[in-house]
Amino acid sequence: MLLAKLHPERQRAILRIFDAVVFVVGIVAIAALIAEFGFYLPHTWLPILRQGVTLIVGLFVVQEILRWLFVVRLWEYLRQRWFENLIAVGALIHLLFPSVLHQGLHQLLPGLSFAQITLLYLGISQMLVVLSMMVRLVRYNEALARLKLSPSALFLLSFLVLILLGTLLLLLPRATTHSISWIDALFTATSAVCVTGLIVVDTATAFTIQGKVILLILIQLGGLGIMTLTTFLALFFSGSISVRERLMLSTILSEENLGEVTSLLVRIAVYTFIIEAIGAGLLYLSYGVEQGFDLRKFWFAIFHAVSAFCNAGFSLYSENLANPEVQYNFSWTAIISMLVILGGLGVSVLSNLTELRPWKSPVYRMQHRLTLHTKLVLVTTAVLLVAGTLVIAFFEWNHLYQDMPIAERLYRAFFFSVTARTAGFNIDPVEALSLPSVFFLLMLMWIGASPGSTGGGIKTTTFAVAALNVINIVRGKQRVEIFYRQISIENIRRAFSIVLLTAFFIGAMTVLLLLFEPDQSLEDLLFEVTSAVGTVGLSRGITSSLSWQSKIVIILAMFIGRVGILTFLFAMFRQEYEPRYKFPVENVIVG
Repeated sequence: MLLAKLHPERQRAILRIFDAVVFVVGIVAIAALIAEFGFYLPHTWLPILRQGVTLIVGLFVVQEILRWLFVVRLWEYLRQRWFENLIAVGALIHLLFPSVLHQGLHQLLPGLSFAQITLLYLGISQMLVVLSMMVRLVRYNEALARLKLSPSALFLLSFLVLILLGTLLLLLPRATTHSISWIDALFTATSAVCVTGLIVVDTATAFTIQGKVILLILIQLGGLGIMTLTTFLALFFSGSISVRERLMLSTILSEENLGEVTSLLVRIAVYTFIIEAIGAGLLYLSYGVEQGFDLRKFWFAIFHAVSAFCNAGFSLYSENLANPEVQYNFSWTAIISMLVILGGLGVSVLSNLTELRPWKSPVYRMQHRLTLHTKLVLVTTAVLLVAGTLVIAFFEWNHLYQDMPIAERLYRAFFFSVTARTAGFNIDPVEALSLPSVFFLLMLMWIGASPGSTGGGIKTTTFAVAALNVINIVRGKQRVEIFYRQISIENIRRAFSIVLLTAFFIGAMTVLLLLFEPDQSLEDLLFEVTSAVGTVGLSRGITSSLSWQSKIVIILAMFIGRVGILTFLFAMFRQEYEPRYKFPVENVIVG
């Protein structure tokens, strides 16, 4: 604290040196982590790595201790940098008592060898440093908001960076059981980040535990959105975010009230992790584990809970959910269905529902009533679920489901109705469905989930607004009204733009696939493209046989489908302001 009396410029210069040290040490720690868990290293390297890790952790602890010499207001410093100080304490304990962590891991995981325990021990040690560096990077999140890029461009850029990083990680030797091509790694990373679920290699057999963990992280980051997550962490660590960040996120999250951006960020993170945790616990219990703790089933429960809530459709079973272990476990698949539905509703709807307090005063109930958006989402979702169940059951009653009990026929049709709207799980092979069911699934995949959710498609509200406007035109009405509210002209224009652009984009991508895949049928290719654009993940079994040109087409379709076609176009073109003058109005003959 004696150095706190130095000139402020000199203090800032020294602190910048400390930041540079942490950054360099963090990069080295990340490189060492990738080397340990991504490559097959000789056992003779372990002692060298251990010494290197000790040096890395030591440098981190030293610079963190030296920072205390510049502290003027102790409690403010502890409040602002509580996480870094907590990590430093953990790292210091690790340096002083290195055998404690090693022995603890051996007691916790007795099935691992000494070399594996050592690698895990080194990884945990390095993660302390990496976490500290990530916290510092998150603290500089405001720098992104200062870039002269539109929120749409930043949103696209965050997904592109995550996809490229995911591709490189999936290409690591220890991420896969056998080497895969760069196009397959790029396809898988895009499918995970865009929470689609289309696969060109078998997730269960092609990836090691490291590769599956990478996929899980990509799914979670892709479902939340990297910009949303980093800004939430910045809010978590520093307690506030700047006005620039609020403006950026208000556009990305479609939140008009700047004052609600912070609470919306918190709700997104809290609802996501709580629902996924509860879902994972219920899935594990539904396995019916009787004796002891089953690590494999616990891992499967976590992976599928995250994949379901994020509407990703990735499964650790080679047959997806058609595996006998879960296919006839109706409680397990019912939990998956509920996670998919909750993830597809969107956080704003979930938040609105949880704010309802029927027992509260009339004033509270008036302030926390269901919004028009929530009502429209709930009604449209319910209609689509019921209609999808009845239509698929009708078409498959004497086809795929002919030998099943009535209750099972309806349940399987319901599961398809749920999963077709961007989830991508299946308990029955899609290629076994009749063509009428396939074309009805195309419509469900095209509509997709709701705005603000982890799902894709044109969105339920877009479909509802467009349909209501068509009905009004037929009835000769000028205004679109529902639930005693009027839909704005801007919403109607946006809805029809999305419908038209998405239909055109699906058609264009299908034509390209017809050019590259002349031996495939039109319905299979159209199904594949619609599944990609809607970020669904259902396939009629042709994904792995596509050429590299077709895979690039599907990658582009998944990416644009995840970020939204309007968002993509907003990022590509500079926005123009409306001029103050107006031209004379003249009608054009249409229809």
